[in-house]
Amino acid sequence: MGTERNPTKLSKVVVFPAETEDISKSVKFARANGLNIGIRGGGHNTSTASASDGLLLNMRKFNKVRVDEKAQVGYLQPGALVCDVENETAKYGLGACVGICSEVSMGGYVTGGGIGYSVGTHGLAADNLISATLVLASGEIVEASASENPDLFWAIRGGGSNFGVVAELRVKLHEQRPDAYAF
Repeated sequence: MGTERNPTKLSKVVVFPAETEDISKSVKFARANGLNIGIRGGGHNTSTASASDGLLLNMRKFNKVRVDEKAQVGYLQPGALVCDVENETAKYGLGACVGICSEVSMGGYVTGGGIGYSVGTHGLAADNLISATLVLASGEIVEASASENPDLFWAIRGGGSNFGVVAELRVKLHEQRPDAYAF
């Protein structure tokens, strides 16, 4: 685990959400019991964003990827890894702006800005975010887009996970050659 002490903290409660409402209930529980909240996506980040001595939302199993081929939109749960997104979008000849490491989860990657191979052509992953479903610190489930909660939408496009727990990302997809490779 390197020299970081934070990843060795044991969480008092670990939740593997199956749906957005599970995230909301967990946030409300943590607030009611005075527990700090940590969020773990794919486990790539070893900072305090992934470790908590309170309640840890482990999003790794919250990893569905759905593609709307006609609209060229990807619907990504935050635990979906780059490899999950690439495998699903490639079936449609499409690709998302993803990172260069296949084991990074999309929730942290997009909200952290998202620099990858396609940045020169399509911009950052955050530039390709259309909208998101988030759970706020109150437990309220909200949508964020350019037209709905635009301040929150602006903040999550590179500002990290400090503004709520991402439950779903909707991202622009781009035409992709079938012989593209990721590692």
